[in-house]
Amino acid sequence: MMLRVMRVFIPLFILLLIIGCSTTHKQAPLVRDPEVLLREANEKLQNKDYDSARDKLEMARAVDVSKKYAPIIQLRLADTYFQEERYDEAIQEYNKFLDLHPYHKYAPYARYQIAMSYFDQVEDAERNYAEAGKALAEFEKIKRLYPRNPYREMIDHKIQTCRDILAAHEFYVGEFYFKNDSYKAAAERFSWLIKEYPNSPKVPDAMYQLALAYKKLGDMEKAALTAKTLIQKYPDSKFSREAEKAFTPKK
Repeated sequence: MMLRVMRVFIPLFILLLIIGCSTTHKQAPLVRDPEVLLREANEKLQNKDYDSARDKLEMARAVDVSKKYAPIIQLRLADTYFQEERYDEAIQEYNKFLDLHPYHKYAPYARYQIAMSYFDQVEDAERNYAEAGKALAEFEKIKRLYPRNPYREMIDHKIQTCRDILAAHEFYVGEFYFKNDSYKAAAERFSWLIKEYPNSPKVPDAMYQLALAYKKLGDMEKAALTAKTLIQKYPDSKFSREAEKAFTPKK
């Protein structure tokens, strides 16, 4: 009796096992084409499903035996962090791309994205101004390393924006020192602004404040000379008119 039951049970068990394996295989086919996985990752990225995009990219990396797609996989991985505004991780991944593929045709793009990762964190001259300095350094590096890069016009504009933000920060600090009667420190800040950022719209204001700082320090010769330079270089500025009132000898 037991033997008869086993004869029926064993074939039935094997049949169920085969059916189960076949069903599982149909439900979860294994994709081993890195190009397909890359395309799926791009779709996830467009839909802002960043975690799923990264999963697809890691799968593509795992099955890309030839390493043909390695550069673009690394670059798209960095893009997921950039679009998610996880800038520190984006910078790390773009730098990894540049370390592995320094002469790749997308190297200027990776460098530009690093600069933008810093640039997008800048709020104003009081907050995150340090990122403006880092962005400026990266933008200038792009111009130096890739003179024919496709971002030339945008980079020139962003370089000036960064320099204006840094100049505004210098002015903010100088003004803080001036208001707290630290006139020597204020003069140093205003002087640095004028020297380092000569094209900044803050220069006329800085020159006027510098003249006032020299006056407070009792150095009337430097005060008068600074005011005279301000009036000559920026005759239409409101600060020139203020300087004329404050430093032109009365008849």
